[in-house]
Amino acid sequence: MRLLFSACGFDCGQSGISQYMQNVVTELLKLHHVTVIINNSDHRYWPIEHPRQTLEVLPWYLNKPIINMVYHTWLLPWQLKKQLKTTQYDALILPAANRRVLSHYPLPTVATFHDLSQCHIANKYGFLRMHYIRHLIPKFLQPRASPHRPHLIAVSDNTRKDMETFLHIPAENICVLHNGYDKSQFNTQQPKDYIQRLQRLNLKPGYLLYVSRIEHPGKNHIGLLQAYEKLPQQIRHKHPLVLVGSAWSGAEVVFKRIADSPAANSIKVLGFVDSKDLPTLYHGAVTTVMPSLYEGFGIPLVEAMACATPVTCSNRGAMPEVVGEAALCFDPESPTSIAQCLGQILTQPSFQQHLIQQGLQRVTAFDWGIHTTLLLKTLKKNI
Repeated sequence: MRLLFSACGFDCGQSGISQYMQNVVTELLKLHHVTVIINNSDHRYWPIEHPRQTLEVLPWYLNKPIINMVYHTWLLPWQLKKQLKTTQYDALILPAANRRVLSHYPLPTVATFHDLSQCHIANKYGFLRMHYIRHLIPKFLQPRASPHRPHLIAVSDNTRKDMETFLHIPAENICVLHNGYDKSQFNTQQPKDYIQRLQRLNLKPGYLLYVSRIEHPGKNHIGLLQAYEKLPQQIRHKHPLVLVGSAWSGAEVVFKRIADSPAANSIKVLGFVDSKDLPTLYHGAVTTVMPSLYEGFGIPLVEAMACATPVTCSNRGAMPEVVGEAALCFDPESPTSIAQCLGQILTQPSFQQHLIQQGLQRVTAFDWGIHTTLLLKTLKKNI
Protein backbone atom coordinates (compact mmCIF):
# COMPACT_ATOMS: atom_id res chain seq x y z
CA MET A 1 0.00 0.00 0.00
CA ARG A 2 0.96 3.65 -0.44
CA LEU A 3 0.36 5.34 2.90
CA LEU A 4 0.27 8.97 3.98
CA PHE A 5 1.44 9.51 7.56
CA SER A 6 1.08 12.80 9.45
CA ALA A 7 4.02 13.35 11.80
CA CYS A 8 2.90 16.87 12.73
CA GLY A 9 3.44 17.30 16.47
CA PHE A 10 6.63 15.20 16.51
CA ASP A 11 7.94 17.21 19.50
CA CYS A 12 11.52 17.13 18.19
CA GLY A 13 11.55 13.41 19.03
CA GLN A 14 11.27 14.09 22.76
CA SER A 15 7.88 12.65 23.75
CA GLY A 16 6.01 9.38 23.97
CA ILE A 17 3.98 10.33 20.90
CA SER A 18 7.17 10.88 18.91
CA GLN A 19 8.30 7.38 19.94
CA TYR A 20 4.98 6.05 18.72
CA MET A 21 5.40 7.77 15.35
CA GLN A 22 8.93 6.44 14.82
CA ASN A 23 8.10 2.86 15.74
CA VAL A 24 4.91 2.65 13.68
CA VAL A 25 6.60 4.12 10.58
CA THR A 26 9.50 1.68 11.03
CA GLU A 27 7.03 -1.23 10.96
CA LEU A 28 5.05 0.18 8.04
CA LEU A 29 8.17 0.58 5.91
CA LYS A 30 8.85 -3.15 6.05
CA LEU A 31 6.10 -3.70 3.47
CA HIS A 32 4.69 -0.37 2.34
CA HIS A 33 5.65 2.97 0.85
CA VAL A 34 5.11 5.75 3.39
CA THR A 35 4.97 9.49 2.72
CA VAL A 36 5.60 11.32 6.01
CA ILE A 37 4.26 14.85 6.45
CA ILE A 38 6.42 16.65 9.00
CA ASN A 39 6.91 20.18 10.30
CA ASN A 40 9.97 22.11 9.18
CA SER A 41 11.07 22.46 12.83
CA ASP A 42 10.93 18.68 13.35
CA HIS A 43 12.55 17.64 10.09
CA ARG A 44 16.12 17.40 11.39
CA TYR A 45 15.01 15.26 14.34
CA TRP A 46 13.28 12.63 12.19
CA PRO A 47 15.63 9.62 12.48
CA ILE A 48 14.33 7.30 9.77
CA GLU A 49 15.91 6.91 6.36
CA HIS A 50 14.46 4.29 4.03
CA PRO A 51 14.10 3.85 0.25
CA ARG A 52 10.33 3.40 0.61
CA GLN A 53 9.95 6.60 2.63
CA THR A 54 9.19 10.04 1.21
CA LEU A 55 9.40 13.10 3.46
CA GLU A 56 7.07 16.01 2.76
CA VAL A 57 8.38 18.92 4.84
CA LEU A 58 5.90 21.71 5.55
CA PRO A 59 6.86 25.40 5.18
CA TRP A 60 8.47 27.12 8.17
CA TYR A 61 5.47 29.38 8.75
CA LEU A 62 3.41 26.32 9.77
CA ASN A 63 5.71 25.52 12.70
CA LYS A 64 3.69 27.39 15.32
CA PRO A 65 1.29 24.89 16.94
CA ILE A 66 -1.92 26.93 16.60
CA ILE A 67 -1.21 27.73 12.93
CA ASN A 68 -0.24 24.13 12.26
CA MET A 69 -3.44 22.94 13.93
CA VAL A 70 -5.57 25.20 11.72
CA TYR A 71 -3.70 24.08 8.60
CA HIS A 72 -3.95 20.39 9.49
CA THR A 73 -7.64 20.56 10.35
CA TRP A 74 -9.05 22.68 7.54
CA LEU A 75 -6.51 23.13 4.72
CA LEU A 76 -4.77 19.75 4.56
CA PRO A 77 -8.00 17.88 3.64
CA TRP A 78 -8.47 20.10 0.57
CA GLN A 79 -4.85 19.69 -0.44
CA LEU A 80 -5.20 15.92 -0.18
CA LYS A 81 -8.34 16.01 -2.27
CA LYS A 82 -6.41 17.82 -5.03
CA GLN A 83 -3.37 15.51 -4.70
CA LEU A 84 -5.50 12.41 -5.07
CA LYS A 85 -6.24 13.45 -8.65
CA THR A 86 -2.57 12.89 -9.54
CA THR A 87 -1.09 10.84 -6.68
CA GLN A 88 -2.47 7.52 -5.50
CA TYR A 89 -2.60 7.09 -1.74
CA ASP A 90 -4.41 4.11 -0.29
CA ALA A 91 -4.85 5.42 3.22
CA LEU A 92 -4.03 8.17 5.72
CA ILE A 93 -2.63 7.51 9.20
CA LEU A 94 -3.08 10.08 11.97
CA PRO A 95 -0.79 8.89 14.79
CA ALA A 96 -1.74 11.64 17.25
CA ALA A 97 -5.45 12.28 16.87
CA ASN A 98 -5.61 13.87 20.31
CA ARG A 99 -3.55 16.67 18.70
CA ARG A 100 -4.19 16.70 14.95
CA VAL A 101 -7.32 15.68 13.04
CA LEU A 102 -8.98 16.64 9.73
CA SER A 103 -12.30 18.39 9.20
CA HIS A 104 -13.15 15.78 6.57
CA TYR A 105 -11.44 12.70 5.16
CA PRO A 106 -10.93 12.26 1.40
CA LEU A 107 -9.40 8.77 1.80
CA PRO A 108 -9.58 5.85 4.26
CA THR A 109 -8.09 6.96 7.58
CA VAL A 110 -7.01 5.43 10.88
CA ALA A 111 -6.54 7.77 13.86
CA THR A 112 -4.71 6.87 17.08
CA PHE A 113 -5.68 8.47 20.39
CA HIS A 114 -3.13 8.44 23.21
CA ASP A 115 -4.64 10.11 26.25
CA LEU A 116 -6.95 12.71 27.71
CA SER A 117 -4.84 13.55 30.74
CA GLN A 118 -5.85 17.19 30.39
CA CYS A 119 -9.39 16.19 31.40
CA HIS A 120 -8.01 14.84 34.69
CA ILE A 121 -5.31 17.42 35.50
CA ALA A 122 -6.65 20.90 36.16
CA ASN A 123 -5.23 23.83 34.17
CA LYS A 124 -2.92 21.66 32.06
CA TYR A 125 -4.09 23.50 28.93
CA GLY A 126 -5.72 26.85 28.29
CA PHE A 127 -9.34 27.49 27.32
CA LEU A 128 -8.87 27.49 23.54
CA ARG A 129 -6.92 24.23 23.47
CA MET A 130 -9.40 22.54 25.79
CA HIS A 131 -12.28 23.73 23.60
CA TYR A 132 -10.54 22.25 20.57
CA ILE A 133 -10.01 18.93 22.34
CA ARG A 134 -13.39 18.62 24.05
CA HIS A 135 -15.62 19.93 21.25
CA LEU A 136 -13.91 20.12 17.85
CA ILE A 137 -11.92 16.86 17.90
CA PRO A 138 -15.00 14.70 18.70
CA LYS A 139 -16.89 16.43 15.90
CA PHE A 140 -14.11 15.82 13.40
CA LEU A 141 -13.53 12.21 14.48
CA GLN A 142 -17.18 11.44 13.73
CA PRO A 143 -17.89 13.56 10.62
CA ARG A 144 -21.43 13.53 9.28
CA ALA A 145 -20.50 14.58 5.75
CA SER A 146 -17.21 13.03 4.65
CA PRO A 147 -16.24 10.43 2.05
CA HIS A 148 -14.69 8.37 4.85
CA ARG A 149 -15.05 8.15 8.63
CA PRO A 150 -11.77 7.53 10.48
CA HIS A 151 -11.19 4.23 12.26
CA LEU A 152 -10.31 5.05 15.86
CA ILE A 153 -7.50 3.41 17.83
CA ALA A 154 -6.91 3.87 21.57
CA VAL A 155 -3.52 2.80 22.98
CA SER A 156 -5.15 1.54 26.18
CA ASP A 157 -8.54 0.53 27.45
CA ASN A 158 -8.26 3.43 29.88
CA THR A 159 -7.96 5.86 26.96
CA ARG A 160 -10.93 4.21 25.27
CA LYS A 161 -13.01 4.82 28.38
CA ASP A 162 -11.88 8.46 28.49
CA MET A 163 -12.85 8.91 24.84
CA GLU A 164 -16.26 7.53 25.68
CA THR A 165 -16.65 9.70 28.80
CA PHE A 166 -15.23 13.04 27.68
CA LEU A 167 -15.63 12.96 23.90
CA HIS A 168 -18.87 10.95 23.85
CA ILE A 169 -17.56 8.53 21.25
CA PRO A 170 -19.30 5.12 21.49
CA ALA A 171 -17.02 2.36 22.76
CA GLU A 172 -17.92 0.12 19.81
CA ASN A 173 -16.32 2.67 17.48
CA ILE A 174 -12.92 2.40 19.19
CA CYS A 175 -10.37 -0.41 18.84
CA VAL A 176 -7.82 -0.83 21.66
CA LEU A 177 -4.26 -1.60 20.51
CA HIS A 178 -1.53 -1.45 23.13
CA ASN A 179 1.79 0.17 22.28
CA GLY A 180 4.91 -1.91 21.79
CA TYR A 181 8.59 -1.42 22.59
CA ASP A 182 11.88 -1.73 20.72
CA LYS A 183 13.02 -5.27 21.51
CA SER A 184 16.39 -4.74 19.86
CA GLN A 185 17.18 -1.99 22.37
CA PHE A 186 15.27 -2.96 25.50
CA ASN A 187 16.01 -6.49 26.66
CA THR A 188 17.77 -8.39 29.43
CA GLN A 189 21.23 -8.02 27.86
CA GLN A 190 23.29 -5.13 29.16
CA PRO A 191 24.70 -2.94 26.37
CA LYS A 192 28.30 -3.83 25.53
CA ASP A 193 29.41 -0.32 26.49
CA TYR A 194 27.24 -0.27 29.63
CA ILE A 195 30.03 0.75 32.02
CA GLN A 196 31.39 3.41 29.70
CA ARG A 197 27.95 4.97 29.20
CA LEU A 198 27.31 5.07 32.96
CA GLN A 199 30.68 6.73 33.50
CA ARG A 200 29.94 9.29 30.79
CA LEU A 201 26.63 10.07 32.54
CA ASN A 202 28.49 10.26 35.88
CA LEU A 203 26.38 7.48 37.38
CA LYS A 204 26.95 4.30 39.36
CA PRO A 205 24.46 1.38 39.39
CA GLY A 206 21.77 1.38 42.08
CA TYR A 207 19.92 4.67 41.53
CA LEU A 208 16.18 5.33 41.36
CA LEU A 209 15.14 6.30 37.83
CA TYR A 210 12.28 8.42 36.53
CA VAL A 211 12.07 8.79 32.73
CA SER A 212 9.62 11.53 31.78
CA ARG A 213 9.59 15.07 30.50
CA ILE A 214 9.79 17.50 33.40
CA GLU A 215 6.29 18.93 33.41
CA HIS A 216 4.50 20.34 36.46
CA PRO A 217 2.12 19.32 37.86
CA GLY A 218 1.11 16.42 35.57
CA LYS A 219 4.28 14.34 35.81
CA ASN A 220 4.30 14.78 39.60
CA HIS A 221 8.01 15.30 40.14
CA ILE A 222 7.19 17.29 43.29
CA GLY A 223 5.34 14.34 44.78
CA LEU A 224 8.28 12.06 43.99
CA LEU A 225 10.73 14.52 45.58
CA GLN A 226 8.60 14.69 48.73
CA ALA A 227 8.52 10.89 48.87
CA TYR A 228 12.26 10.59 48.29
CA GLU A 229 12.92 12.99 51.16
CA LYS A 230 10.97 10.66 53.45
CA LEU A 231 13.41 7.82 52.84
CA PRO A 232 16.15 7.34 55.44
CA GLN A 233 19.32 9.29 54.68
CA GLN A 234 21.42 6.13 54.36
CA ILE A 235 19.07 4.82 51.66
CA ARG A 236 19.19 8.14 49.78
CA HIS A 237 22.97 8.12 49.97
CA LYS A 238 23.10 4.60 48.55
CA HIS A 239 20.34 5.15 45.95
CA PRO A 240 20.40 8.60 44.28
CA LEU A 241 17.32 9.80 42.42
CA VAL A 242 17.97 10.29 38.69
CA LEU A 243 15.54 12.34 36.57
CA VAL A 244 15.70 11.93 32.80
CA GLY A 245 13.68 14.09 30.40
CA SER A 246 13.51 17.46 28.72
CA ALA A 247 12.10 20.56 30.43
CA TRP A 248 8.47 21.33 29.57
CA SER A 249 5.74 23.49 31.05
CA GLY A 250 6.29 24.20 34.74
CA ALA A 251 9.79 22.71 34.84
CA GLU A 252 11.10 25.78 36.67
CA VAL A 253 8.90 24.83 39.67
CA VAL A 254 10.54 21.41 39.78
CA PHE A 255 14.06 22.78 39.46
CA LYS A 256 13.49 25.24 42.31
CA ARG A 257 12.07 22.47 44.50
CA ILE A 258 15.15 20.34 43.81
CA ALA A 259 17.47 23.22 44.69
CA ASP A 260 15.62 23.72 48.00
CA SER A 261 15.41 20.02 48.84
CA PRO A 262 17.28 18.65 51.88
CA ALA A 263 18.12 15.70 49.61
CA ALA A 264 19.45 17.88 46.79
CA ASN A 265 22.91 16.27 46.92
CA SER A 266 21.34 12.91 46.06
CA ILE A 267 19.23 14.15 43.13
CA LYS A 268 20.62 14.22 39.60
CA VAL A 269 18.88 15.83 36.63
CA LEU A 270 20.21 14.53 33.30
CA GLY A 271 17.76 16.33 31.01
CA PHE A 272 16.92 14.80 27.64
CA VAL A 273 19.21 11.89 26.77
CA ASP A 274 19.76 10.06 23.50
CA SER A 275 17.52 7.01 23.17
CA LYS A 276 20.68 4.89 22.85
CA ASP A 277 21.48 5.72 26.49
CA LEU A 278 18.10 4.55 27.81
CA PRO A 279 18.89 0.79 27.95
CA THR A 280 21.98 1.56 30.04
CA LEU A 281 19.95 3.81 32.35
CA TYR A 282 17.31 1.12 32.90
CA HIS A 283 19.91 -1.60 33.53
CA GLY A 284 21.71 0.57 36.05
CA ALA A 285 18.58 1.40 38.04
CA VAL A 286 17.56 -0.47 41.17
CA THR A 287 14.00 0.50 40.27
CA THR A 288 12.15 2.63 37.74
CA VAL A 289 9.40 4.79 39.21
CA MET A 290 6.56 6.59 37.40
CA PRO A 291 4.57 8.84 39.78
CA SER A 292 2.52 10.66 37.10
CA LEU A 293 -0.90 11.95 38.02
CA TYR A 294 -2.16 10.47 34.75
CA GLU A 295 -0.85 8.57 31.72
CA GLY A 296 -2.61 7.23 28.65
CA PHE A 297 -0.06 4.41 28.49
CA GLY A 298 3.49 4.86 29.84
CA ILE A 299 6.06 3.35 27.46
CA PRO A 300 8.97 3.71 29.96
CA LEU A 301 7.21 1.17 32.18
CA VAL A 302 7.37 -1.44 29.41
CA GLU A 303 10.97 -0.56 28.50
CA ALA A 304 12.06 -0.89 32.13
CA MET A 305 10.33 -4.26 32.60
CA ALA A 306 11.94 -5.52 29.38
CA CYS A 307 15.36 -4.57 30.80
CA ALA A 308 14.66 -6.63 33.94
CA THR A 309 14.25 -3.55 36.14
CA PRO A 310 11.69 -3.60 38.98
CA VAL A 311 8.92 -1.05 38.49
CA THR A 312 6.73 0.97 40.83
CA CYS A 313 4.13 3.39 39.52
CA SER A 314 1.03 5.48 40.06
CA ASN A 315 -2.35 3.77 40.33
CA ARG A 316 -3.92 6.37 38.02
CA GLY A 317 -4.79 6.31 34.33
CA ALA A 318 -3.53 3.42 32.20
CA MET A 319 -0.49 2.59 34.31
CA PRO A 320 -2.09 -0.26 36.31
CA GLU A 321 -3.42 -1.65 33.01
CA VAL A 322 0.08 -1.62 31.50
CA VAL A 323 1.97 -3.22 34.40
CA GLY A 324 -0.69 -5.72 35.48
CA GLU A 325 0.65 -7.69 38.46
CA ALA A 326 4.26 -6.80 37.61
CA ALA A 327 4.65 -3.61 39.67
CA LEU A 328 3.89 -1.96 42.97
CA CYS A 329 1.25 0.75 42.54
CA PHE A 330 0.81 3.76 44.83
CA ASP A 331 -1.40 6.81 45.30
CA PRO A 332 0.52 9.56 43.40
CA GLU A 333 -0.97 12.27 45.60
CA SER A 334 0.41 10.65 48.76
CA PRO A 335 4.20 11.05 49.23
CA THR A 336 3.90 8.56 52.09
CA SER A 337 2.39 5.94 49.77
CA ILE A 338 5.16 6.51 47.19
CA ALA A 339 7.87 6.32 49.87
CA GLN A 340 6.47 3.07 51.28
CA CYS A 341 6.57 1.41 47.85
CA LEU A 342 10.08 2.65 47.15
CA GLY A 343 11.23 1.47 50.57
CA GLN A 344 9.76 -1.99 50.02
CA ILE A 345 11.60 -2.44 46.72
CA LEU A 346 14.89 -0.95 47.94
CA THR A 347 15.12 -3.10 51.08
CA GLN A 348 13.81 -6.45 49.82
CA PRO A 349 16.04 -8.07 47.15
CA SER A 350 13.79 -11.14 46.90
CA PHE A 351 10.83 -8.90 46.14
CA GLN A 352 12.90 -7.14 43.47
CA GLN A 353 13.47 -10.50 41.79
CA HIS A 354 9.77 -11.31 41.98
CA LEU A 355 8.89 -8.06 40.20
CA ILE A 356 11.59 -8.65 37.60
CA GLN A 357 10.19 -12.08 36.68
CA GLN A 358 6.64 -10.75 36.60
CA GLY A 359 7.75 -7.87 34.41
CA LEU A 360 9.51 -10.10 31.89
CA GLN A 361 6.32 -12.10 31.52
CA ARG A 362 4.21 -8.96 31.21
CA VAL A 363 6.18 -7.37 28.35
CA THR A 364 5.37 -10.27 26.04
CA ALA A 365 1.97 -8.56 25.60
CA PHE A 366 3.50 -5.53 23.87
CA ASP A 367 4.73 -5.63 20.28
CA TRP A 368 5.00 -2.88 17.64
CA GLY A 369 4.69 -5.40 14.83
CA ILE A 370 1.38 -6.72 16.13
CA HIS A 371 0.14 -3.19 16.84
CA THR A 372 0.89 -2.02 13.30
CA THR A 373 -0.49 -5.15 11.65
CA LEU A 374 -3.81 -4.79 13.48
CA LEU A 375 -3.86 -1.05 12.77
CA LEU A 376 -3.62 -1.75 9.04
CA LYS A 377 -6.18 -4.53 9.32
CA THR A 378 -8.79 -1.99 10.43
CA LEU A 379 -8.06 -0.06 7.23
CA LYS A 380 -8.03 -2.94 4.77
CA LYS A 381 -11.64 -3.77 5.54
CA ASN A 382 -12.62 -0.56 3.78
CA ILE A 383 -9.99 -0.15 1.07
